[in-house]
Amino acid sequence: MRLLLVLGLVTLACTAPHWAAASENVQNRLDRIERRLVGLEGQLEGGSVAKAPVDQAAVSAKLGQMEEDNAKMYGAIEELGRSVELLAKKIDNVIKDVDLRLQDLEKKSIAQ
Repeated sequence: MRLLLVLGLVTLACTAPHWAAASENVQNRLDRIERRLVGLEGQLEGGSVAKAPVDQAAVSAKLGQMEEDNAKMYGAIEELGRSVELLAKKIDNVIKDVDLRLQDLEKKSIAQ
């Protein structure tokens, strides 16, 4: 039982950095997309469009693609968060199970 607990904790320790790195990568990509959206909005609202003609259809298509990418990123973040929550619950259940088994063993050894 202790081996199972140790294996679970080692698994969590080994995979946590991967999740953190993936989440950081996703967050960096979201930040970059948001900066690009703000830049495009500034061009459209700030009048810089008048200085250099811009194909409205291309800008609109690019903006739509960026919004779609943004939605995918948020979905990926939500999936990662849910995976972490499920893993934490599983580990809690394993710890509770090991605790109960150890308590039973302690009771049996005291009774003898």
